[in-house]
Amino acid sequence: MKLGFLALISVSLLKLCLAYHQRLDRHGELSVILDSESERLSRFRKHFDHLFTIGGARRFLDEQDQWIQQDRLRVVWR
Repeated sequence: MKLGFLALISVSLLKLCLAYHQRLDRHGELSVILDSESERLSRFRKHFDHLFTIGGARRFLDEQDQWIQQDRLRVVWR
């Protein structure tokens, strides 16, 4: 009887250990993704803020790499 309980306890602990390690691995993967996405968001925020400073409209137009024909007029809504 004691041997059965000991086997049950050891199998349960083994399953718990495996689940814990899987959870740690997933946490590591998610933290790496979160860090990269946070850095990307930071870059987008800086770029967005840069467009709303003095001369931002001119910088926005300079960044555009679209070619417009000579007889066309570019319209920028404000």
